[in-house]
Amino acid sequence: MDGKDGIGGKHSVEPLDLADRLVIIRSMMLRDFRNSLRERSGRSEGCAVSARHGAEMPGLAGTGGSERPNLFFGEGVERTVSAFRREIDRLDPSFMSINAKAELAMELSRWKHPEAGGLYAEALNAAEEILGECHPLTLMLLTRAGYHIASSSDREVGLKLMREGLQRTERSLGLGHPKTEMALMRLFETLAIDPAGAEEAAGVINRAVADREAGLGPDHVATICCLMGLGMSLASFGDWEGARERLAEALLRAERSLGPDHQFAVIAADNLSWALSRTGNLKEALDMLGKAEAGYGRIAKRGSVNAKYAVSRQADIRMELERHAWKAAPEVGPEEGRGN
Repeated sequence: MDGKDGIGGKHSVEPLDLADRLVIIRSMMLRDFRNSLRERSGRSEGCAVSARHGAEMPGLAGTGGSERPNLFFGEGVERTVSAFRREIDRLDPSFMSINAKAELAMELSRWKHPEAGGLYAEALNAAEEILGECHPLTLMLLTRAGYHIASSSDREVGLKLMREGLQRTERSLGLGHPKTEMALMRLFETLAIDPAGAEEAAGVINRAVADREAGLGPDHVATICCLMGLGMSLASFGDWEGARERLAEALLRAERSLGPDHQFAVIAADNLSWALSRTGNLKEALDMLGKAEAGYGRIAKRGSVNAKYAVSRQADIRMELERHAWKAAPEVGPEEGRGN
């Protein structure tokens, strides 16, 4: 491939590097989005934003509203995506080309780009035909495509794909496999976010806990994760006492088997503090919140993949603790507040 029609321009002779190309797409989309917002506020920095999307994407065309807006895509980003797709199409049908489409679809889905759904469909059809229905990439695509469809266009069609993806993944890879647990949690979250799906979500996570306790043991990381999910599911139904019991059990198991500094132990403490506060145990809730804050600090210092979230959550907790400390502080009268 001489690369003359690729993203690098006519002088590019480098082979296709998917990671680099996705970084380019991500940075161009972010820049384009920011400039589109500046243009809307009358402070454009000269980035050409395509006006033809105004009618198609009413999230930004209107004013106000609490829903997350869809994005404008400028001509530069559209050219980047088109060039990337041309380079993918030049590849022979194989794992590499399917994976490239999947990666691009995932990136476009993050930005609510209208081509994401079509790319997912192309990648999934090719994966089933070339790699087989039970290949890990096919299974991952079933879940991700279903999640995209459920959140962007047709909830029922998307959920059907996600249910099928979970069944196939459990059958092919087994309980406890990262892809199985990801498929389970994606389905659970998608069901739970809508009140109409809350009952099915509770059933899915209840069965998941029972299956993992029987097949993997009570202290397996997948069982603990599902137990936390069950606690949060009960909380969504308003059963705060049930949520507190499940989250306390999840914390106990996580600290026993994974250690107090493991991310799941810290997250379990964070979630438990929430349930404690809703059941009237404010002092215990604040103590648990302080424990979670310290745990997030240790995660952040390790520089793990969750460090950024840990820093953000630690800051939020500190503000919450300070707010409660301020509320609990006795009022100081004029004489008491005066210096000696």
